[in-house]
Order: sequence, then C-alpha cells, then structure tokens
Amino acid sequence: MINAFPEAIQDDVTTLFRLALGFILLTLLILLRGLSGTVATFFMIIMSIMTAMGLAGWSGIMLSPPAMSAPIMILTRANADAVHLLVTMRHELAIGKNKEEAMTESMRINFRPIFVTSLTTILGFLSLNFSDAPPFHDLGNIASMGVAAAFIFSITFLPAIVCILPASGKREVAGKQLMVNFGECVIAKQKLLLVGNILIISLLSTFVPLNELNDQFVEYFYETVEFRRDSD
Repeated sequence: MINAFPEAIQDDVTTLFRLALGFILLTLLILLRGLSGTVATFFMIIMSIMTAMGLAGWSGIMLSPPAMSAPIMILTRANADAVHLLVTMRHELAIGKNKEEAMTESMRINFRPIFVTSLTTILGFLSLNFSDAPPFHDLGNIASMGVAAAFIFSITFLPAIVCILPASGKREVAGKQLMVNFGECVIAKQKLLLVGNILIISLLSTFVPLNELNDQFVEYFYETVEFRRDSD
C-alpha cells in the first residue's frame, strides 16, 4: 500500500494533470477565439502551480496523496482568474478599444471580484489546518499558496503578456449572446426559479444521511493498480 500511493500519484501527474490542462486550454481556445489569451493562461497556470510546489518544498512539506490534489485545485482557480480578465478584455476590444485600454478597463471591473474570491478561497483552504489529519494541513497550505500566486500573476503577469502578444477584437467571446438571453430569462422568471431551487435543494438534502464513511484504503485504487488486484 505504501508503494501503491506514490505510484498512483505519479500516474496522475503524467496523465490526469495533462488531460485537465489540455481540456481547459482547448475550451479557452474555442470560447475566447484567440491564441494569445490561451497561451497567456497556460503560462499563468504553470507558474502558479510551480510557485506553490516550490514554496512547499522550501517550507519542508512532504508530498502525500492528499497534498498532490493541490495542483488541480490551483489550476482551476488560476483559470477562473484569467477567464474573468480575458472575457471582459475581449468585450472591450470588440467595442473599439485598443489592447491597453481594454485591459485597463478589465482590471478596473474585475480586480475586486478576483481579490475577494481569491481571499475567501485562501481562507477556506487554510481552515484545513484544523483537521486532525496532518496531510490535509499540507493540502490546505499548498493550495492556499497556489491561489495567492494565481491572484498575483493574474494582476501582474497576465495583463502584461496579453498586452505584448497580438490580439484581435473583431469578435465577441463565443456564446455571449446565449448567456445574455439566459440572464434575461432568469430575471424574468426569478420568483419561479427561487421557489423551484428551494424545493430541489430541500429534496436533495433528505439524501444526505444516506452518505456512508468508508475507510477501505484498498478501494482507493482502481483494479488497474497491481496492489488492488493482488489484495482482491
């Protein structure tokens, strides 16, 4: 079992992380309709993860299976920060502003939302330090450092590299009109949606007691792992 955990981690690093990053970049390329934003987001994600893992190494954190989930969490948070800035910038470009003006306006609109969401996310991860399991302390600390790095890079590195790289603003972000229509529909039917969501949440909450705790460590692994097959 001791050997199977690092084997599973190595497999995740070589396959899962690459797939997750690849799907995110492909989606960005399709929705943003531009290569510059996708390239900038890629470098920002990699820098955020490397910063967090480097700080973890310098601070003496030992990597464990829970802690190795941090890169995926950092990737998600960094991607969200980038999307906020890039989508607004694309809109400003589409209405006739140049890159510098568009990015300045995007920073003005999105700085506070990005800061607040990053801060609350960091506080949430740091709360894992109250867990009775030390590996979750490491997960929370690594993820919080990565989220902080993602915030810093999103307001420094990302705007700078996007302004340097070529960018076209002739087209809006894909699906913008669809989301506008969806937003208008939500506003028009707000009372119905409010009552409906409350009923759905109330119904689903009745299934919470059906959750079961399971500490069968062998079942943490798929049957493709040799240790799981031998144990079975």
